[in-house]
Amino acid sequence: MVSSNSDVIKKQIKLQASQNRVWNALTNYREFSAWFGVNLESPFVPGETTVGQITIPGYEHVKMEVEVHQLQPETLFSFYWHPYAIEPDYD
Repeated sequence: MVSSNSDVIKKQIKLQASQNRVWNALTNYREFSAWFGVNLESPFVPGETTVGQITIPGYEHVKMEVEVHQLQPETLFSFYWHPYAIEPDYD
């Protein structure tokens, strides 16, 4: 029997870029913002939450919160967010 957990996303791909470049693309809040279509206000810090407005047309009224769980340089970046959090108490 195959078990699935809908609260976890795991994906592995091979990129034609250095580990350092990929790490910066994922963990620099400005680069992350461009990738996710959000304008985050502050850098990622373990145990803290950074907030920003969605920049995708039609969703500019939606706020995104990213809570950083773990950050180990060039090894581990673990964070939580509420995808499609138009109504956080409902979605």
